[in-house]
Amino acid sequence: MPAMKRIFLRLVLCLLAGALAAACTLAPATRVPTQTPLIPTNTSIPLGPPSVTPLPIVQTQDAGASCTIPPGWSPYVIQVGDSLTTIAAQIGSTVDALRDGNCLPNADQIFVGQTIYLPVVLNPGG
Repeated sequence: MPAMKRIFLRLVLCLLAGALAAACTLAPATRVPTQTPLIPTNTSIPLGPPSVTPLPIVQTQDAGASCTIPPGWSPYVIQVGDSLTTIAAQIGSTVDALRDGNCLPNADQIFVGQTIYLPVVLNPGG
């Protein structure tokens, strides 16, 4: 009977060794990361309609200066392509005279649709 016992023990050891070897070759379980929802730290909700912050108004003359258009000057609406240089040349005036007469801080900053005043009547486009 001892021979049978030895065979049985060998069989058990082989089975255990095989199971142990198979367990050692298994890849470790991989964890699939789950996304955790972000919870805002500041959960205050504004109440009421949003407020509107007005933009500053750009003035075409110094805030403290008073501007009086010279008497007899006529209104003229700036057209596409106009500049104080071209207007001054057309009416026989100077850029400085037009800038000062219209209280413009910068002769290069006029825009289409702006009304300026001229010492003579000038038809648009001419």
